[in-house]
Amino acid sequence: MTAKPSYEEFDKQVRHFEKIKLERNQGEGIIQEGEYRWLVENANELILVAQDGLIRFVNQKVFDYLGYSPEELKDRPFIKYIYPEDRKKVSERHLKRLKGEDLPGVYPFRVVDRDGKIRWMEINAVRSEWNGKPATLNYINDVTERKRAEEELRRNEKDLRESQRIAHVGSWRLDVSTNQVIWTEELYNMYGFDPSLPPPPYTEHMKLFTPESWERLSTALARTRETGIPYTLELETVRKDGSNGWMWVRG
Repeated sequence: MTAKPSYEEFDKQVRHFEKIKLERNQGEGIIQEGEYRWLVENANELILVAQDGLIRFVNQKVFDYLGYSPEELKDRPFIKYIYPEDRKKVSERHLKRLKGEDLPGVYPFRVVDRDGKIRWMEINAVRSEWNGKPATLNYINDVTERKRAEEELRRNEKDLRESQRIAHVGSWRLDVSTNQVIWTEELYNMYGFDPSLPPPPYTEHMKLFTPESWERLSTALARTRETGIPYTLELETVRKDGSNGWMWVRG
């Protein structure tokens, strides 16, 4: 069985057809529907050609995925199938791309399928031509599960922030290979830093403790790096405003 073309291969073939037609029509870069046929029917993505706000061509995967018939999609306004809150964004980008404006090609939006189910999609749109007129060639993938995972992560992070705020507990992570530091919001509050700014790099963490406490912490961190044995320390801290405090630290 012949492998289905990837996005890169698909785009390369489209560009190839454009070049052939450009030469064949003496500067008129025209792509006829038949020349897209074998490409779109064998692509991994949902493929849609839009022109002046209308659906001019789709592959079978669009019908199978969204449940609409060819009669319901062909030459109909694509805006009809987009979730109402996303219609303005998608329509404006389509029209600007037809005019040749430089826009980000990849972005998410929502559609409504034949059963009324809302699905998150990610579109990769490029300007092309369809029967001699400007059009957009759109590669579309379902990202609903990814969006759900991102929303779940946001909820978990919100719960963590609220729990730490109530318990007055902060946490941080250190990537031992890069020294990259990540703080939770409550830790910013405990040290007196602005949560909208990046945390200070690990090389400056000594400023957050008195010299004696920093020596104890840095020694414990080095030992944990080497052995994996956790540590528990009571340390004297120095807040951003210069005031001192105490923390019970486990790592």
